[in-house]
Amino acid sequence: MPVVSLPGTASNTFQQARAASNPLGWTDDKILETVYITHVHTAERYDVESLFNLTSNIIKRSTAVADSVAVQTGTPVGLIEDKILVSSFDPPFRKMKHIASQMMSTPHGEHHAHETAMSILEQLKTYTWDGKAIFALAAFALEYGNFWHLVQVPSADHLGRSLAQMNRVHTIEKNRQAIADYNSLVKNLLHAVECITELERLSTKGYDTKDVPALIEAMQEIPVAVYWAIVTTVICANHIDFLMGDS
Repeated sequence: MPVVSLPGTASNTFQQARAASNPLGWTDDKILETVYITHVHTAERYDVESLFNLTSNIIKRSTAVADSVAVQTGTPVGLIEDKILVSSFDPPFRKMKHIASQMMSTPHGEHHAHETAMSILEQLKTYTWDGKAIFALAAFALEYGNFWHLVQVPSADHLGRSLAQMNRVHTIEKNRQAIADYNSLVKNLLHAVECITELERLSTKGYDTKDVPALIEAMQEIPVAVYWAIVTTVICANHIDFLMGDS
């Protein structure tokens, strides 16, 4: 007997399948199930605090420079208080550079951002949850900070001026509003990652969950928050051409 499709059934099925494959439509439970299998528990702990302090310093100063260009307001760079750095800290430059390149070359679109985020989670599977978000943000800061540092290169620095031209920093004057919007997203991303690190820190302090019952629920949400932080970082990285007015 031939199968008779009811009107609209095929299109409804297609829409449901499309929604299921779109990470933006996933529930928190679905995201948690997907990202948790990438995580490997290990006693080894990388110095993510030093990496976050370094990353925070770069992003805060970069966004201050960007504000001075885009909206000509905000905190003057000279008034920014840097986090204290450990002089012996040796950042994982090659790995950060690899992930930065991977993020920047990701095609636009939520599905591509999801795939890159999952790849990053797999590469960082032995890191703590906050460490994963910090590492992705640090990889982005490497490129974002370099760009805004070149904006400030003095005219007498001939090598710096050549590098600035190579990075097309001269185009930012034509793209103030896009820079302001982009910069706002980067600030919010840094704040989100800072909240994740604070929750992770609180979870290791040995608080009795009877005294802080909300901590259990918050800790269960951390992997989901880390996933969205990395997806957002990927989107920031693969839209960095906004700064040059290319998108």
